[in-house]
Amino acid sequence: ADSCWPARGWGQVANYNPLGSPCPIAAFRADETAAHYCNWVAKDSLCCSSAGPCGPKLLETYNSGISEIVYVQTLAKHARAVCPKFEPHFVIDTSRNGNADARDADACDSWCNLRAAGLGVAPTTATALGIVDAYFWVKTPGESDGCSATLADGKPCARYDGSCGLKSSLTPAPEAGVWFPAAFLSLAANGVPRPLRAVGTTRAAVAEWGVAGGGSGSSSEGTSALCTLLLWAVPALCVAAFVGGQKWHAFRNGLVSVGRVEVVRRRSVGLEPPLVKGRLGHKQYSKVELDTYEEEI
Repeated sequence: ADSCWPARGWGQVANYNPLGSPCPIAAFRADETAAHYCNWVAKDSLCCSSAGPCGPKLLETYNSGISEIVYVQTLAKHARAVCPKFEPHFVIDTSRNGNADARDADACDSWCNLRAAGLGVAPTTATALGIVDAYFWVKTPGESDGCSATLADGKPCARYDGSCGLKSSLTPAPEAGVWFPAAFLSLAANGVPRPLRAVGTTRAAVAEWGVAGGGSGSSSEGTSALCTLLLWAVPALCVAAFVGGQKWHAFRNGLVSVGRVEVVRRRSVGLEPPLVKGRLGHKQYSKVELDTYEEEI
């Protein structure tokens, strides 16, 4: 206990495990573990069922790290046991864990340039647990994990790892650490919230504000993906326009689309309030009104 010091920890840097949901305090009392709780006490609990296909596989081996949220809860429990006066804190890397189904149950150890991976929650301090200080994109989106057997120029990769040649991996892939455009676009397309197809005036709005070119009346999923990523990475420069066909999670500082509601926002100082169009009719919303609207849906 004398060696305890106020460390801050990182969670799952550069990995793909989903955030999941917190387990209740009952799952961490005394000798209880999240694995036992999910296997025997409350199998249908959200924290037990929100970890994607690999969650059940981990529970089979009584591994409590079924999701990143439950993992830090487990780690915090053990840290407090060793250092009673110590309150651990964490930052979780969400750069590539936006798609909980990125790995099949029979390929949970896949780690290299997953083709189904998506951007996770944008960097924020609004987290699900008080001990999690922030979600952050630690791993640069679009940075290669490792090369495929054959590089894009047809030459063999001298540092090829078999894990980078699996059917779940994007190929051909460059050397580890090198910019990988296909991975970047894949992360954007599969991200949270997943981009919706931009159509008609939506694309025109994007073109008007200079984020991407293109004419009115055409459609482009790529434009939506690019704008989603720019909104998160360079929010002051991005215009985002989406038309939704289904309900999507509302991000206070991002985009929201419910039914046929369209949100067009240019997040920069001194501009007009966001324009919200759709079933609600045409109206200029102040920031406070828009925030309230997002909460209500």
